[in-house]
Amino acid sequence: MPRIRRSLDHPLVRRNWPGDASDRLFRLWEERDVYLHALGRLPRTLCHTDLFRRNLFARKTAGGDRFQTVALDRSYAGWGAIGEEIVPLVLASVLFLEVDLAQAGELEDIVFQGYLEGLRDAGWRGDPRQARLGYTAASLRYRFADLWRSLPVLLDESQHALAQQIFGRTVGEVCDHWAQVGSLVDRLTDEARELMDVLG
Repeated sequence: MPRIRRSLDHPLVRRNWPGDASDRLFRLWEERDVYLHALGRLPRTLCHTDLFRRNLFARKTAGGDRFQTVALDRSYAGWGAIGEEIVPLVLASVLFLEVDLAQAGELEDIVFQGYLEGLRDAGWRGDPRQARLGYTAASLRYRFADLWRSLPVLLDESQHALAQQIFGRTVGEVCDHWAQVGSLVDRLTDEARELMDVLG
């Protein structure tokens, strides 16, 4: 975070966190324990924690009559808060341009409703707002988790070509996209705050 503060005059850093976005980022960083505490009080469940399009594949069953989902890259698997599991399925899919940002709301609705159905099928009868709090509060990690990767790329021109190759866009266009994803995360963390107030 101090490195971001020191780099705010850099054109790509400013483009990635335009207007008051950097102020929101720093404020969220100062309040992170509130979100982490809320996550820690929610029911726990086994999570893959890195489920998104690049780590999910469909394959036919042995009989060939139906499909099953196969999850790869289980390096982050472990216990997490209910709802936390679906954060990357929405945000990483959007962040890595697997899903158009304009479809993020629709994707979020489909994923969240499907997740609730899965919980009910597994026998969970809790308050759906708990799962929603887990999802919205855990979105906080997408404001911070990749900073140690993305900031050096923005500041080091020798890495711009690789970023362009990965994303298929110029670094400036990637910054613009990440700024919009940041606004989406801000909306989710605001919702998490409201849910914390309601659920206590």
